[in-house]
Amino acid sequence: MIHSPVAALALHSSYGIGWVMLGSLALVALAVWSYRWTRPPLPVWARCLLAAGRAFALVAVWLLASGFEVRWENVVPVGTRVSILVDRSASMALSDDRRNRDTVVREMLADRLWNDLDRRIVLERLPFDMDLGEQFAGTALPPPDGEASDAHAGLSGLAQRIEGAPDAVVLVSDGAFNRGGSPERAARELAAPIFVIAIGDSTLPGDVVIADVIPPGTVYVGDEIVLDVTIRGVGVDGAATGLRLLNARREPLAVRWISFAGDFAEETIRFRVKSARAGLLEWFIEADPVDGEINRRNNSRRVAVRALERRKRVLLMAGTPSPDAAALARTLEDDPDADSRIIIGAGNVDRPVRGTWPERDDYGKFDVALLVLEAPFGEKALVALREVFESDLPLFVVTGQRPQPEAQQWLQRRMGAIRNIRLSDEVTLIPVRDHPVFTLEREWFEDGSVPPPVQPAGWVPETGIVLAVSGADERGSLVVASTDTRIRTLAVFAGGLWRWDLARRPEDPSGSGYRGIISRILRWLTTDRDAEAIAFTPASDLFAGGEEVELVARVHDEAMRPLDAAEVFAEVSHGGESRTLKLESTGDGRYVGRMAPWGEGSYRAQAHIRTGAGEFSRRADFIVDAFRLEEAELRMRPNRLRAIANASGGALLFPGQIDSLRHLLPVREGTEVIRGSWRPFGRWITLILVVAVLAAEWFVRTRTGMM
Repeated sequence: MIHSPVAALALHSSYGIGWVMLGSLALVALAVWSYRWTRPPLPVWARCLLAAGRAFALVAVWLLASGFEVRWENVVPVGTRVSILVDRSASMALSDDRRNRDTVVREMLADRLWNDLDRRIVLERLPFDMDLGEQFAGTALPPPDGEASDAHAGLSGLAQRIEGAPDAVVLVSDGAFNRGGSPERAARELAAPIFVIAIGDSTLPGDVVIADVIPPGTVYVGDEIVLDVTIRGVGVDGAATGLRLLNARREPLAVRWISFAGDFAEETIRFRVKSARAGLLEWFIEADPVDGEINRRNNSRRVAVRALERRKRVLLMAGTPSPDAAALARTLEDDPDADSRIIIGAGNVDRPVRGTWPERDDYGKFDVALLVLEAPFGEKALVALREVFESDLPLFVVTGQRPQPEAQQWLQRRMGAIRNIRLSDEVTLIPVRDHPVFTLEREWFEDGSVPPPVQPAGWVPETGIVLAVSGADERGSLVVASTDTRIRTLAVFAGGLWRWDLARRPEDPSGSGYRGIISRILRWLTTDRDAEAIAFTPASDLFAGGEEVELVARVHDEAMRPLDAAEVFAEVSHGGESRTLKLESTGDGRYVGRMAPWGEGSYRAQAHIRTGAGEFSRRADFIVDAFRLEEAELRMRPNRLRAIANASGGALLFPGQIDSLRHLLPVREGTEVIRGSWRPFGRWITLILVVAVLAAEWFVRTRTGMM
């Protein structure tokens, strides 16, 4: 422990401390003289008390006016601050050659070296697993039960502490990092040497591990599901195993045979299955154990895939070829979640250039329709257009710069009265409210960029929910949603949205920005209003063993404004047992709750959400696997640990070499002057006390008749 000398104190005033003290004595004398006698007479003790109160008030005001303050200087020796960062993930509880890693760590921390170093430098001991923990003393470190190991988070956390980055770091770990960013990058950013103490055995244990399973994204009933499974053989050169795919009832579906060549071998095997029903689907991947395998718990993993009933059925209809129609058609064709029918007319000619005009009975087969109103429309196209407006389909309407005149009266049935107005030839659409068609930051694009200008049609609705206006003219309400909550309609009273795709292609070659806008619009149009306002989901469909389960609720009112004062509880059930979890608000209508699971398998969560508008219920399901990330890598990884040491200018050590830290750790010597000041009569509490003392004196004088 480093000690500092006693602080040096000094008194300071604007008028000089001598004059301040002389003035203070004069004011005290004045207060005593003023109470040498009173009428009517008071006891001596009462006169002394009143004189003391007046003296305090006069001196306090005098010291306040003169800027009186106490100053000090503290000369502190500057010492090296070293952080000892100890890995507490579950792999640190493993045993190597009959030696437990946690026992090795505790014995090492009990070495007298640390007591010797503690006399010369400042040592702080901190645990980490997925993040940085609280400081501990001596060997009183927490148990090694972390669900994952993130050295990047641990090292980054040191730099973000109030005390600032340390002068050096001693990292105690086995190098089995399986979560987070690059530890080497965090080591370089920390700008302090890291001396890594490697714990464990780097020899290859005999082990077969299902290292990774990559499920597909969104799937639908009837789709073929591709499961890519990575199997790893460590220290099992020449061994063979069977990799099996089983259904939820553990009935075998397929098997692949693998032979391992070399002491470290990985192979990716692909399985294909069909999604037979909607909901959360489950399979098992199992590898047969091999002779001499030290850990068989990592030979099995669950796979969870959520299958939806069907894709959105989307109708795109345009009366004539146009860039806007082409951009929308290309986006729908590239959307794996949309089953699209695209019809583009040939202007005044009745035969379309793409597709065939639908019959009236066909509209019930779609979930949503996209309409481009750019003129001209042929006779059959106008009939189809009128029928779409008269249907119950949610609509996304792009009027184009020169819309078909007849479409105005049909659009008014959805949007209310529409007036003609003269606007600039090109305008920028500026969002003016939070809405699901925008990003969370109320932007069109995730990167916050401003879209190219569009060409207004000269139509402006008089009613509706205004989402975006013309940047050149606030009268231009150009992106408007209908107020009808039963059948949603969203209209853009302009043309030129195709520029939002084409102009961004140099920095966004895949067109994800424009595609994201259309996807959000379709999702809003086709989502049930109640389900959109209040949602409840798990953070993941599948949680690894030992991992905390995270449940998330999003709560909005009828106007889609986030609610942060709701009460959200979840009843989580598994294996005949139920537990209650309270979800806490994190702001912006988001509520999060975390809990430790109590076994592997399927879980069901029933959320109860109470708002000012009533009580709502939502249900979710998820799966917990027995596989733990910490069991994917059992051996100590000296290559990873050496890379951290090299990136920071430190060194790689083993427990038997820790004495060399006496010479390796940097030592800063010297002193630092810390200055400070205190104005006792410049604080609010002092002023309040002065007023209180004077008020008490006035009260006594009035009650005794001295006034």
